[in-house]
Amino acid sequence: MTHPSSGSAGRRPRVALIGAGAIGMAVASGLLRAGRAVVVCGGHAPIHRIEVTEHGTTSAWAVEHTDDPTTLGDVDTAIVAVKAQQTDSAADWLRAVARPQVTVLVAQNGVEQRERVAPYLGQPGAGASPTDAPQVVPAIVYLKCRTPGARARAGEPRGRCRPGLPGRGSCPRAGR
Repeated sequence: MTHPSSGSAGRRPRVALIGAGAIGMAVASGLLRAGRAVVVCGGHAPIHRIEVTEHGTTSAWAVEHTDDPTTLGDVDTAIVAVKAQQTDSAADWLRAVARPQVTVLVAQNGVEQRERVAPYLGQPGAGASPTDAPQVVPAIVYLKCRTPGARARAGEPRGRCRPGLPGRGSCPRAGR
């Protein structure tokens, strides 16, 4: 079953995925299932499609991809799923989503996620909640890595497999 990348009855909420590793792709696949449009930001290889196979049934969703933060455009939500020590490498993407109407979900290891991304979003540190900055939501991330019969992958339109992603609780697999 293939799902479209955008709805015909108006604009779907658009989500920027900053960090297309196991955690980022797990969150993205859930958002795609819920009807959100996903833009994969950066990465080593373009990703234009996400497939999830569970119990013998494969679902696929088209996603956008951009390498340039200045071309990202409007998003409603941003998912920051780079490792905590890689936050600096996501700085340009964080600045690109730094608008008051954007919710930034920080799905990183460790604690103090809000304080870690705040400098890139134009926010002061802990305890601040300015109305002219995005809302930052820290997340607790848990990924169950064994679900029998489930697999997922991200790839290009031609079907070449790229680094894997988990489908609803499955283990990420690196594929080429």
